[in-house]
Amino acid sequence: MALFLSRGFAATTLDDIAEAAAISKRSFFDYFPSKEDVVLAWQDVFKDELMAEVAARPADEPPAIAAERAMVAAVSRYDVAQARAHLRLRDETPSLRARDHLKYNALEQALADALLKRSGAKRDPMRARLIAMVVVGALRVGGSEGAQDDPAAYARRIARNLRAAIKDLA
Repeated sequence: MALFLSRGFAATTLDDIAEAAAISKRSFFDYFPSKEDVVLAWQDVFKDELMAEVAARPADEPPAIAAERAMVAAVSRYDVAQARAHLRLRDETPSLRARDHLKYNALEQALADALLKRSGAKRDPMRARLIAMVVVGALRVGGSEGAQDDPAAYARRIARNLRAAIKDLA
């Protein structure tokens, strides 16, 4: 990230990254398929944290509430300075924006699967997918506004806006 931030994404080569990490270029590909995946690796960590939060929610909690509370808990742990750096790079780099969409799609599918898993006999794949789409969509909209100084308060703001938007539908 330091190389990308100081030199720019396009100007940073795989050779630069391998040299800074004291690994071979070939070893780089053991960890990441591309430069884009280095920048967006945080999303894989976030996905794991979000799935752990969903799994930890009470079994009798409605899926939409579980997803919202898991999202707030996961976002609350996010590092603001790191978030700003990621957002800046993403916004400046078309290939990162494209890969960002793919990562969010994977997050959406993982959340839907986690909601289905915790629902046991009351499985409703369409509802789980819709909840996941809405929660991940709210995260995307929130992320497009930029990282805030208080991630917990910002996550709660996203959740409030999400509930209000759904209430408008009723």
